[in-house]
Amino acid sequence: MRISIKGKSIITLVALFAILTFAGTSVFSALSTSRIMPTQKVTMLQGDKKIGEFTKEAPLPEDTMLTCQGDCGIKMENLYLVATDGSLFSITDDSDTRELYVKEGKVYFALSSLPQSLMFKTPNTVFTVKEVMLKASTNSGPLKGYVSVTSKAIELGIIEGGSMLVSTIEGDKMIPAGNRILLAQADLIGGAASEGDKKLGALLFLGGVGAGIPILGDLREDDSNDGSPHTP
Repeated sequence: MRISIKGKSIITLVALFAILTFAGTSVFSALSTSRIMPTQKVTMLQGDKKIGEFTKEAPLPEDTMLTCQGDCGIKMENLYLVATDGSLFSITDDSDTRELYVKEGKVYFALSSLPQSLMFKTPNTVFTVKEVMLKASTNSGPLKGYVSVTSKAIELGIIEGGSMLVSTIEGDKMIPAGNRILLAQADLIGGAASEGDKKLGALLFLGGVGAGIPILGDLREDDSNDGSPHTP
């Protein structure tokens, strides 16, 4: 199904999930039921050093920097993510707080409820989600949006499904479907703090969303195998 926002074609987020067995290692010793699903490969990093990689579905390694070759999907309770090719990110999930840290790249999300505190973190700013308002329709589905970090700008956008109230450096901001918050990187990291805060008043705004959500392929292609090959 395709949804049109301001003339842009938006592809609905689709991810197919399977239950696979994974032989645990010390890296995955204390994991929840969250899963990560590469279309090609996911690499785990500690600083600049590679500490492991896998090419099929596996338990989600939390508090670990991850980078995707090809898009990769993440399935969590009440939250689905798709990190695009080349994205660098990490996820922390405990009973009180869930954090998605995007160092660079673009991560899409589909959120069905807000049972715990949720933060979208980037190298230079934090968006704390205060409230999620789903569209009042039995067929509306979850709230879909994205976090994007480039050398020029940081974006938090809502594509469809409702609105999101977030706390920012300028106070609370409501982001309705089809809109985004855009922060220029140059003003986040340059100049004196007081001057930077002053400039942000003009740079924080709602604008049109024009990005589609990628569709993951059939991740159940090799169900006969014992989970994800992992190379430490």
